[in-house]
Amino acid sequence: MTAAVIRVSASKLNQHDPQTLWGRLSGVIDLAFDDGEVVRTTGEATLVSMYAWGLIRENPVIGLVSRYHICSMTDGRSIRPDTIRDLLARVRTDLLDRLRSDIREDHPLPYMHNFHKLSDYVHKRCMDLHGYAYNDMSTMVPEFVTSLDAEDMLEIYDHPDVVHARSVATHDSAGLKLVNDAVRYALMKCPTMDNNSAALAVRSGAAKREQAVQCLGWRGYLTDVDGSIVDTPICRGFFEGLSTVGQILKESRSAAKSLRMAKDDLQNTEYSSRRLQLLAMSVRRLHQGDCWAGHDIRDRKQYLEWPEVRPERSAGGTRRIRSDLDVLAGKYYLDEEAGQLKVIRPWDKFLLGRRNLRIRSVLACRHRDPAGFCETCFGRGFYGTNYLDNPGHKSVAEIMEKASQRVLSNKHYEGSAVVEVVELPSWVKKYMILDPAGCSYYLIQDEVKGAAKYGISIKESNAPDLTDLDLVQDPRSMNIRRISKIPNFTLEIETGDGMKITQVIDCTMMGRIPSFNGNFLQYIRSKKGMEPRGDGTLYISLDEWDYSQAFLSLPMRQYSMAEHAKEIAHLIESSSEESENRAMSDPMVEIVGFSDKVNEQLEVAMGLLEIIFWACSVVDPGEGDHTMPKPWTTRALGVARVMIAERSASPTLAFEGLIGNLLTPDTFIPKPGGRHDHPFDAFICPQEVYELERARGRAM
Repeated sequence: MTAAVIRVSASKLNQHDPQTLWGRLSGVIDLAFDDGEVVRTTGEATLVSMYAWGLIRENPVIGLVSRYHICSMTDGRSIRPDTIRDLLARVRTDLLDRLRSDIREDHPLPYMHNFHKLSDYVHKRCMDLHGYAYNDMSTMVPEFVTSLDAEDMLEIYDHPDVVHARSVATHDSAGLKLVNDAVRYALMKCPTMDNNSAALAVRSGAAKREQAVQCLGWRGYLTDVDGSIVDTPICRGFFEGLSTVGQILKESRSAAKSLRMAKDDLQNTEYSSRRLQLLAMSVRRLHQGDCWAGHDIRDRKQYLEWPEVRPERSAGGTRRIRSDLDVLAGKYYLDEEAGQLKVIRPWDKFLLGRRNLRIRSVLACRHRDPAGFCETCFGRGFYGTNYLDNPGHKSVAEIMEKASQRVLSNKHYEGSAVVEVVELPSWVKKYMILDPAGCSYYLIQDEVKGAAKYGISIKESNAPDLTDLDLVQDPRSMNIRRISKIPNFTLEIETGDGMKITQVIDCTMMGRIPSFNGNFLQYIRSKKGMEPRGDGTLYISLDEWDYSQAFLSLPMRQYSMAEHAKEIAHLIESSSEESENRAMSDPMVEIVGFSDKVNEQLEVAMGLLEIIFWACSVVDPGEGDHTMPKPWTTRALGVARVMIAERSASPTLAFEGLIGNLLTPDTFIPKPGGRHDHPFDAFICPQEVYELERARGRAM
C-alpha cells in the first residue's frame, strides 16, 4: 500500500532553521507556496532550498513562491555545485527590488538608510547563508557519499547500447559519433544507470561528461599544437587503454599542447587581460535610476536593436552555443504592445525568433556622468554589483578569467577534435559561399553576369611560390599550404560601361587561413591567368573559371581557446593600422557581432560586454576626442593604445613604455574631450592640469 504524501506549507516550514530539520525532513512531500503553486518534491531538496529562504525569513516582505525552490532551477537534473549560489542570487534580486522602495533616512534599521547600505547588508547575508550551506553539507552529507570504483565504469562500458555501437561502428567520424553518443546516453539519460556512481557523478557536475566519454568511449580525433587535426582517430578509450605505438604517439600531442598552453598561451592571455583592464577602467561608476525617465518610452535612441533572438544551436561536434535568451537575461526590453519595459528571463521562450527586439543598452545611456551609466541601461545585473566596484575593470576581469581558465584547463574541456561551424556574413554570401562541411569556398557567378572583366587580387607575400607553377607538372599533387595562404583577397569587377567595383573579402575563419586548392592552381597554370602588377599584388583573371568548383580550401584545424582569447583581445584593442576602419564602425552595430564572438566559447552576460564595448568606443578620433560617447555625440571604435594614453594619466603610466610615458609632456596636458578623473591623478598630474580637469568634471 502506497503511503500518503504529506502536504506542507513552505512559509510555515521557513519559520524553522534548516539545521534543525536535518534528518527530520525527508521523502516525497507536496510543498504549498504563497503563489498558490503546489510542488511535489523531496524533503532533501527542500532543505537545500531553505538556506536561500533565510533572506525571506529575516525580511518577510516578499512571498515565498515556487521559483525559490531548487527544483525550479534543476529541471529534473541533479543539483550542481553552483545551484545554491544561483538560487541565492534569484532571491537576493527580488528582495532588493522590493526593499529599496522602503529606504528612508529615519528608518529604524540602519541598513535601510540608503541603497548602498542595504546592498552591503543583503550581499553579506548571502555570503553568510552560502557559508552555512557549505558547512552543513560538509558535516551532514559525507555519510551518504558513495565511492567510485572500476565496477561502475565497467557497468557503463558493458551497457548493451554501448556494446552494440562498438560492434557495428566504422573507424571514422560516423563510427566515432555512434559510439560516443551511446556512452553519453548511458551516462546522462539511461534509467538503468540512475544508481550508477559514475553516471551520478557526471549528472551532478562533479565529473565532466566529456572526460568520462574519453574514458568509456573512443578518444577520437586528436590535434597537434598548431590545431591541425590528425587524419585518423583513436578508436579506443582510456578505460580500454591505448594499445599501439601509433595511438600513444597521437595522444602525446595532448600533453604537448597542455605544456604549451600552460606557458605561452596562458601568458599571452593574461597579458591581454592586463591591457584590457587598463583600457576598461575608464568606466568607473554605476548609478541608480533611469537616465531616460520622463522621455517617450518608444524613442529609438534609447535602445539597441537585437537582430533576432536565436535558440540554442550547434557549434560543431557536441558543443552548443547557448540561446540568446541566456545572453540577454536580465536586460530590459520594450514590450511595444504594453508600452512598458520588461525584463528578459531565460524561460521567456515566446521571445525566440523575435526580430529587432529593442533592448536598453549601456551604449545608449544618457547619464551625464562621462564615466558612468545607469542601472536601467545595464539591467538587473545591477543588484549583483557592489557600488565600490569599478564596472569596467570587473567586466574585463570576469571575461578574461574564464578565458584563462579554459586555456589552462584545455585538456579537461577537449574531447574529439571537430572543425567549428562557420557562418559567413550576409554581405559576403553575395560573392561566395561555403560548402556544408565548412572546408571549401565557392565563388558565385550571379553577381558578375554581364561584367566585362572579373578577377581577384592578392598580396604577393601571401603566395610567394605562385609564380613558380610553370615548373610543376601537376599542381594538384602538391601541398597547397606551402604554395599559398590567403587571409583575404580583393574582388575586382569591371562593368560594361567601364565602372570598376572592388570589394575586400576576409576569408580567414576562426583562425583557419585558406589556401588556393589544386584545381584553382591548375587553372592559374594552364590559363596563364596571373598578372604581377608591380605594387606587391597579383591579379588573377576569373573569365574562364568553372564556378561549380571550389577555389579555396580551409585547413582541417580545430579552433583553440587560446586563439579565441586572442581574437577577443584584438576586437577590443585593434591596432593603429586599423584605426581608419574602426573610425567608421558604429559600436551600436558591432556589439552584436562581438557578443556572438565571445559567446562562441564562453558564457558572458550582455551587460558586461556592453561595458567593455563602451570603453573601447570614442567620440571622434579624427578630432582627438577619445572620450566615451553619449547619445548626443558621434561615436566610433577606437584603438586601445591611443585611448589609454588620451583618457587618463594613471593607466597611461601603468601601461607599457613607462619611461616614455613619464617623460613626454603629452601625458600630462589637457585633452580635447577632457580626461576621466582617477584617484592617482592628484599625485602624478601638475596642479594646473588636475584643477582644470576637476572643474570640467563638476561642470558635467
